[in-house]
Amino acid sequence: MSRGVLDLRAPARLHRVQLPQRPHLAARARATWLGRMVNEHGSAQVFDALALQLREAGFDEADVTACRRFAVEERQHGVLCGAVVESLGGDARAEIDPPLPSRVTKT
Repeated sequence: MSRGVLDLRAPARLHRVQLPQRPHLAARARATWLGRMVNEHGSAQVFDALALQLREAGFDEADVTACRRFAVEERQHGVLCGAVVESLGGDARAEIDPPLPSRVTKT
């Protein structure tokens, strides 16, 4: 299974901030926030899949819409985590696993 690339550099750079220089902590902090960026992106995919499952299961459209909004929020959280990476001198870019299938199996 080939890996994909999550590249949030452009949107993350719009949110960069000036941070105090802490060279002895920078590499570890970049790795932490890069991991958080990837996790937030993954959470968005989970909410997207859940929204599809809710729709297919006949849930109210308001519940489906709320779930889709959660996915949007998680993507924004990923961009903000990427902004921390960029602010620490890194690149908001990471290899990721492809998303898992999200289809509901009807019985």
